[in-house]
Order: sequence, then structure tokens, then C-alpha cells
Amino acid sequence: MSGADDTYILGPPEIAFPEVKRHEERLASIGLKHNYSKMKCYIKESKKSETYHELREAANIPEGFTEGEDGTTLFGLRAYGVPIGSEVFVRESGTVMKQECKNNKEYIRGIRFEQARITK
Repeated sequence: MSGADDTYILGPPEIAFPEVKRHEERLASIGLKHNYSKMKCYIKESKKSETYHELREAANIPEGFTEGEDGTTLFGLRAYGVPIGSEVFVRESGTVMKQECKNNKEYIRGIRFEQARITK
């Protein structure tokens, strides 16, 4: 799945991680390259296996995570702004997104108020 300059490779580790290399080769054929510093992956905890860890490490792609409010590690990532990850990661991401929306709403209200004052 691709959009703009972002690419998301979805599938089981045995398919997804080797596909990263093939995608890198396709990009190189048109003069582009991966930005490995932005790469991360997510898999459900119950699906993590020795094979997953071996393939992930060989591809040099870190697991996506953030720190929860209580300091715990929450595994997940965002695809086009949508949180994908553990239930706690998604829930906490939703809480953060809700606060960001509230802050933006207040900011926009302030802009409209200032514009109204200026035009009067």
C-alpha cells in the first residue's frame, strides 16, 4: 500500500520482510531509496516468533512503539495517522488524538475571533 512517499508492506513476516528488499530494488531502479530511519514494524505479541525476530533483525527494522502515560512500552505504529498496534497503544493514541483535536479546535476558534476583530 503506498501513498505520497509512504509505503506500507502488510503480511506475514516471511513475506513482508523479504518484500522490503525487493521494494528497495524497485525504488533504486527509478533513482529513489528507502529512508530506513523512518521504518518500523508491528506484529501482535501472540504472533512474535523466533523467525519474526530473525527476519526483522536481518532487515534492520525496529519495532514501532511509544511510551504509555505510566511509562510502559506500547507496541504499534501509525499508518496515514491511524494507530495500528496493541489495544492499549490504539486506545492511548485515540486519547492523544482527541486532545490534539480539542487543542486545534481552540486554536481555530481563536483565529476566527482574531479575524472577526480585525475586520470590524
